[in-house]
Amino acid sequence: RDYKVYAFGVHDVAVTNVAPFKGIVGLGYPIRINVTVENQGTFTETFDVTAYYFVMPPMTPIETKTITLTSGSSIVLTFRWNTTGAGKGNFTIAAEASPVPGETDTLDNSLTDGMVQVTIPGDATGDDWVDVSDFAILGAAWFKGPGMPGYDPCTDFDDDDFVDVSDFAILGKYWFQGDC
Repeated sequence: RDYKVYAFGVHDVAVTNVAPFKGIVGLGYPIRINVTVENQGTFTETFDVTAYYFVMPPMTPIETKTITLTSGSSIVLTFRWNTTGAGKGNFTIAAEASPVPGETDTLDNSLTDGMVQVTIPGDATGDDWVDVSDFAILGAAWFKGPGMPGYDPCTDFDDDDFVDVSDFAILGKYWFQGDC
């Protein structure tokens, strides 16, 4: 007697969150984008995840990472966007997980969420001008990092998780500059 074994399961990966670390970044400085991906299927899957920025399509890739996730697990991936080639303006952030073999539910493989304003370095207010308003915000966040009361990631111009003299130097370099 021959017996056949049938295995049933689902292949399904999804992007569940896209979140820029801050909403304002100086042109030429980095910003981190957190992307949460989940394996909603029943098999361990290996796939690519790409973060993008755009004003309107086409989207420009920031970075691609290859990951492996077991069934039911999720992970937050951090992508680092160097804004040098972006130009100033408001950009939409998106991420996409490549479909895995056998996947039929691909509607949740991409997610567009989050805006980032690329402006002159040292501009913490987003008004494209570096002045006393930016200095006041930097002063309130002075010597603080993530999780500390008063920390403002928009004043962490060099994106090193601490507001200090290097951020003050960036503000000083662009003092009274901008397109206002």
